[in-house]
Amino acid sequence: MPVFKPKTLTFLVSQQKTHCLFAAMKFRDGMVRKSGVVFHKIGISAQDLESDSNGWKMRTLSTLIKELGHSGRYLDYLKVDTDAPQGGFEDTVIHELLTTGLHSCVRQYAMEIHVMGPLTDPTRLARCRTLYRQMTLLNDQGWRLYNTTDNARWNQLHVRPDFTQWDNRMGIMTSTSPILWETAFVNFNVKGPCVV
Repeated sequence: MPVFKPKTLTFLVSQQKTHCLFAAMKFRDGMVRKSGVVFHKIGISAQDLESDSNGWKMRTLSTLIKELGHSGRYLDYLKVDTDAPQGGFEDTVIHELLTTGLHSCVRQYAMEIHVMGPLTDPTRLARCRTLYRQMTLLNDQGWRLYNTTDNARWNQLHVRPDFTQWDNRMGIMTSTSPILWETAFVNFNVKGPCVV
């Protein structure tokens, strides 16, 4: 089970209901913003836990869909941004989407991909290859990657304003330096509502 850092953020949107899941948030659980977005002190995980090592309530995507009342509905938009020591756990979320059939009820999906160096480390390289294979499988299921954004904001603020991931190509190979991409997919093969 991956250990998660405080920045674990997920949005679930279906039929005008928007839920923001952020286990480490300081607001009270169930807070509703003026926009109607409901905030929950829950994180997305590989297993259901009442309290993980950080004291956070964690749920799988399937359980979240059921507990938040989205079973029987389409997910119009799913946004996942997770941080963990190995980079993130977007591979865990994609695995659940593919193995449970939930990929067929999500209309749009966005995630930040975290690839951690050094890619000369066999474990880190294997995770990078896993992400590539998973995105290929999503493509085979009708998902299309329509946008990628080079997320170099921290380096642009602290290193150089024109910094890009290309500038980090040696760092990703030889150090623990990360490369980050914001990605967005649209599903052209939606088959029906989410059933969990």
